[in-house]
Amino acid sequence: MSACSRIIGLSFAAVLAGCTVGPNYRAPRLNMPVEFSAATTQPATYPTTLPTVASSPPFELAHWWESLNDPELDSLIGRAIVANPDLQIAVNRLQEAREILAVDTGQSLPDAEASVGAGIGSGTNSTKGRVSAPLNAATNTGGYKEITQVLGFDAAWEVDLFGQVRRQVEAAQADARAAADFRNQALVTLTGDVAAAYFDVRTLQARVQITKQAIEVQRNTADYARGRFQQGFVSELDADLAERELHSFESTLPPLESQLGAAKRAVAVLLGEFPEEIGNELDSSQAMPQPPAELPTGLPAELLRRRPDVRLAEQQLIAANAQIGVATANLYPQIFLTAGGGWQGQGLGRTPILWNGIWSVGPAVRWALFDFGTIDAAVNIEDYHTREMLWNYRKSVIAAVEEVDNALQNYDAERARLSELSQAVVVAQRALTVAKGRYERGIIDFLNVLDAQRQLFALQDQYALSQEQTVTQFIAVCKALGGGWEGSPLPPSPPIPRPAIIAAAADAMGHR
Repeated sequence: MSACSRIIGLSFAAVLAGCTVGPNYRAPRLNMPVEFSAATTQPATYPTTLPTVASSPPFELAHWWESLNDPELDSLIGRAIVANPDLQIAVNRLQEAREILAVDTGQSLPDAEASVGAGIGSGTNSTKGRVSAPLNAATNTGGYKEITQVLGFDAAWEVDLFGQVRRQVEAAQADARAAADFRNQALVTLTGDVAAAYFDVRTLQARVQITKQAIEVQRNTADYARGRFQQGFVSELDADLAERELHSFESTLPPLESQLGAAKRAVAVLLGEFPEEIGNELDSSQAMPQPPAELPTGLPAELLRRRPDVRLAEQQLIAANAQIGVATANLYPQIFLTAGGGWQGQGLGRTPILWNGIWSVGPAVRWALFDFGTIDAAVNIEDYHTREMLWNYRKSVIAAVEEVDNALQNYDAERARLSELSQAVVVAQRALTVAKGRYERGIIDFLNVLDAQRQLFALQDQYALSQEQTVTQFIAVCKALGGGWEGSPLPPSPPIPRPAIIAAAADAMGHR
């Protein structure tokens, strides 16, 4: 049997079966780990020497920020969800994908249009090329000197015997779901970014306050050293050293205040506002919150369902797989049913003036037989693209598990560091008290006092930074687990598209 005969036989078999060419999607089998390697069930040991905010609400991954018990943060995230530009761009991409799905779905249905044409010339049918082909096919010159006017309606429908349109709709559906997951991923990123920027403001406020307190302490120390020098108890060196430390501490304040202003502006931008619009909302400092001691991480396999970026990668794989069927269908015949009906007439200076009804109906077949392999190559292109998306999906899953492991380990490490720093602050405060007493009794020189003050200030600053890092790593864990989108429903689908004539009338009246 020749290759042409086999193709014809397969084509007719497909027609009889009404098949859908191309591979059906099957979810890839992945050997997921049983648990995260960095997961721990040990509760954190939190410091109690400096004030923190108790975490009273239960931890829910969908609204993880509420477990930090900060009403201001809740307000900022709520406003960002409404007005953040990046999130709104993602929402409009979703609606665009939904409209594309409506377009592809509409291609599976018959379409109808109206045609009107008129003309006069040297031929017998001056309407050719001025009206649709089905109407032209219905015209006849019997009893006419010249057909000068034709008007009517025609319809066409591509019979989707090989499932090309169905595969295209399948791909569009996957693209729409991917756009929804893109929006969800934007939401995960946004909630984490708003929280991180907000706590950056709180940390800088704490560091500014620590610096101002250190400056005040050092100013008192410098006054004390200057007084003792004037009284003749110590040399001028002690007074100069104390003044040097004062100016050194004062030099650290302006950069911190500048960073604080920039951090406030970053929060405003995430809210989709100009920095001036947020006003003095973030001026009042608050203590850093205490994240939950234990996080229900779940199982690695749950990331396939929960993380939007992993879900997005799978939808891209589904869409690519469906496009194989779209390309494969071009190897087979395309069958169309067309029909037209209306009226033809003779006039425009031709006599007698005549009108009569016309109609036509019938199938059409189009089949690419000799294309020098371009269609087959197009099928191979889609196949390779699908393989690419498969590896991209596997890569996304592996990266997701790695991100969770890293975030959990970093979170545990930062909590341990914070605990040690809290103890170091306590010891540094005690050491400063001892150093002052021994200096006043003449047992040690003034450099020991200055060193103790410097170390205490440095440790208090590190403690504030570690508090921020602890919260930041908590945010990273929640983002890695895919938290922050499940509690926010997708926007409703756009209205059902209207027929062109109705949409045109609505547009003309300004009702779009």
